[in-house]
Amino acid sequence: MIVHQDIVSKNSNAPLPVFEGLSYAGVAGRGLAEAMGVSPPTVSKWRGGGLNVPADSLVFMTLMLADRVDDLAESYRGWGADSPAWILAAKANLEAAQRCLEAQGEINLVLSPVAVRDGSRRFRVWWNGPRAVAVGRVGGVRADGVLARYAGVGR
Repeated sequence: MIVHQDIVSKNSNAPLPVFEGLSYAGVAGRGLAEAMGVSPPTVSKWRGGGLNVPADSLVFMTLMLADRVDDLAESYRGWGADSPAWILAAKANLEAAQRCLEAQGEINLVLSPVAVRDGSRRFRVWWNGPRAVAVGRVGGVRADGVLARYAGVGR
């Protein structure tokens, strides 16, 4: 296994936008840990800055957030039957998740090509596998455009 540079140093005061975005998008720490094959305490330490986030894991989480944002945007197109308060809250969460995704995409531009490749491969394996617990999307592969935009590809 190749060891990648870590993008976040221990005890960093600034949490990565991807963690906040995943929360806005409805992905809990336990679901994220399950999708990534790590323990929930590992994800918690990553969020809190107590443990370095491997760069390939950062790419995986960014692609997961991009996928979830796309799913939410598509599912919210049929709004209207729900209460106005729910619609406003859902729209605010979606917009916040989109802002976090954009911010994380900028951060990812400094990642090594090896980290981008490995994180993208991990995402594609997860995306094409049984993943009903963490996100629950069903459909065909469409990660290439997301990869180019948010994972740091094409710099």
